[in-house]
Amino acid sequence: MALRTPLDEGEARALTEAYGLAFESIEPLPALGTVNSNFRLRASERTWFLRLNEGKRDADVAGEVALVERLRTHGLPTPEIVRARDGRAIVPAAGRPATLFPWIDGKEAQPDAKQPSTVALVGAALGRLHRAGWGMRADELPRNYYSLDELERRLESFADDLRVADIVPALRYELDRARRRRPSVMGLIHQDLFPDNVLVDGEGALLAVLDFEQATHGLLIYDVAVALNDPPQITAVTNATDLFSFTSHIDEAFEMAQKVRMIELMWRVAYADGHLSEHERHVLWRVADLLHVPQGAYVHARLRAQQAAGTD
Repeated sequence: MALRTPLDEGEARALTEAYGLAFESIEPLPALGTVNSNFRLRASERTWFLRLNEGKRDADVAGEVALVERLRTHGLPTPEIVRARDGRAIVPAAGRPATLFPWIDGKEAQPDAKQPSTVALVGAALGRLHRAGWGMRADELPRNYYSLDELERRLESFADDLRVADIVPALRYELDRARRRRPSVMGLIHQDLFPDNVLVDGEGALLAVLDFEQATHGLLIYDVAVALNDPPQITAVTNATDLFSFTSHIDEAFEMAQKVRMIELMWRVAYADGHLSEHERHVLWRVADLLHVPQGAYVHARLRAQQAAGTD
């Protein structure tokens, strides 16, 4: 995707002046996986990340600003949004609402199937995000454009199109099936936490979680599914010949209470669709065994999950 909105030097100088910075240089960044126009800005002997927000109203960008600032106060590592001299978080540039961030010297996370810890890093980042946003209500967050109601509205908008008539019944079936699933835990979700939105340092440690443009209120498990659907994550899971390569790291790092809690949450996922398969039962038993979870604790974790799911 090419740069959508160019920014000439005169406009860049005016923008940096609004922030009380001394302009030095500006260069567009490759538009890989983004809909915005991004730039590397040098000003006042520092490097900055400048974003021209494309296709958004000021209110949309203001919602993201408020979310980022709240998450930062709750401990999530994410770049601050720089304020202009007059206190504005959004400054117009080239006809677009612009936001400015300090440049972070890091690199995109690179999950490697041969190193489970690099895959676990994305999960850890997701966990920190969910904890930081815990308790936020739907009316405090941007609209969910991928809710079941929204997906149904979109489906009906093209349901009479003969070009896709063959797949409409299947889509309606899947929507109905999704609506019949048992409720699960909801809260703030990122919706786009692929490795390019996770920055790490030279040692592979988490530096920052990026890009909250699609963040909204929804099912937490949806975020897990999005992260798992990134090709390196899929490769890491499907290439594993046994569970030990994953559980050994957890067994070393977790206290017993954390292990039991993890088993309970896995049971909740297994019961989420109202059906427990033999494969799910076997995997849960095997993981608990590898984590040295006592039989009594394992059984009670399952019972708590059953009670939460409303199943027998």
